[in-house]
Amino acid sequence: MHRKTAVAVSGAALLLAGVTTSTAQAAPTAAPSARTMGTCPVHANARVNGAIAAWSLKCHSPEYVSVNGNFKDTKADGKCARVKIVTAYVTKRHTACGKGKVERFSYLMAAKRGVVKVYLSVV
Repeated sequence: MHRKTAVAVSGAALLLAGVTTSTAQAAPTAAPSARTMGTCPVHANARVNGAIAAWSLKCHSPEYVSVNGNFKDTKADGKCARVKIVTAYVTKRHTACGKGKVERFSYLMAAKRGVVKVYLSVV
C-alpha cells in the first residue's frame, strides 16, 4: 500500500513536495520534487491522487502564523483525504471521507520562527 503526501512549509520560504512511501516505512519509491514558493503571505495548492487542498498562511509575527484552507476527497475509493498541520509546538489533523466531502480549517498557531508544515495525504 502506498501513501501519497504533499508537503508545504512556511517560514523564510515555502516548500511544496510530493513523496510516495510505503506503510512499512521503506525508503521513498520516487525522488521528492520541491520548489521554493515565497514568503508570507502565501497561498498554496496541493494535489495527490484522491485529494486536493488549498490554503493560505499569514505571518502575524515571527512566532504566530494563521493557517486557513480547505481540502476535498476526490475519489470514491474507500480512503480519506487528510490534512496535517505541524508547528514546533502543536499538530492538528483533519480528515474528509467520501468522494466530494470538503473540510475546512482555520487556526492561529504559535510557530517557532514562523515555520508551519502542511501535509496533504490519502489514508
